[in-house]
Amino acid sequence: MAQPINFVYGIHGVLLVETLHLFPMITLNVVDALAKIDPALEEAAESVGARYIAGSANEAAALGVILIVVATLSLVLINRIAGARMGGMFG
Repeated sequence: MAQPINFVYGIHGVLLVETLHLFPMITLNVVDALAKIDPALEEAAESVGARYIAGSANEAAALGVILIVVATLSLVLINRIAGARMGGMFG
């Protein structure tokens, strides 16, 4: 490779950094959902062979992903709109 990969200074780098920056939102949502599970419901689900934890954790993870996507896209779009007028990164 004669030239280094210019990954950090483009749209892909911004998406990567913002996703990693906002990733704790998923963790906080999942931990909160798991903490709110009623132990009686968990025991009842285990008695019939089901897993109650998966449903709550999946909903919390989906909410976290939606929050990350919205926040990341808003930052990218603001930079794209402002950058086009000011000669910024994506202009």
